[in-house]
Amino acid sequence: MSGNKNRIEFLRPNIESAALWLLAKDQILEIADENTPNRLLFNALAFYSLGRWLNNSECKATGINFANNAISKKHPDGYFLEAGGWDSSYQGVGIHFGFNLYTLLPDTEILQTALWDCLCCATDWQKSRVLASGEISTQGNIRVYPGGEEFLGNEKRVAWIDTMTGFFMMAYLTNDSSYSTKANEIKEFCD
Repeated sequence: MSGNKNRIEFLRPNIESAALWLLAKDQILEIADENTPNRLLFNALAFYSLGRWLNNSECKATGINFANNAISKKHPDGYFLEAGGWDSSYQGVGIHFGFNLYTLLPDTEILQTALWDCLCCATDWQKSRVLASGEISTQGNIRVYPGGEEFLGNEKRVAWIDTMTGFFMMAYLTNDSSYSTKANEIKEFCD
């Protein structure tokens, strides 16, 4: 075993204890994150990947529950409802976490189809928010826009790396170069 793998395996009992503690707190996360689908997808990815690594079916089931909650927050137009509206910054974050989760799911997992359909629609909506210049439009955003939310005294900025990564993942999974073209436009604008 490599040195890093040995260190991680050494920590396994502590990680298993932490997983049990997190499972006991999942209702708190559900309530706290119920109006933020990007966090629901983050929770889904965290629980599912932890469950897969630990071979813990309860962790995996909790992850799937969080993912289903996030999917239920998608508006028919394609955007995730963030605090009652849309937000092109958090949309990119949600897409990124969603694709990371999708790549972990086995073909036998029922969630895989629903998540794929959700992410395709969500990614297309996000693509419509990218201006010809490569800038991700914040017009109409509910949270991240000039004069919008702050974090630690600093105005939040668009999470362009998450959108770019989500587009690259969509391009790879669909073999549709229009997504990688958009991703590269975003990179050129933001670099």
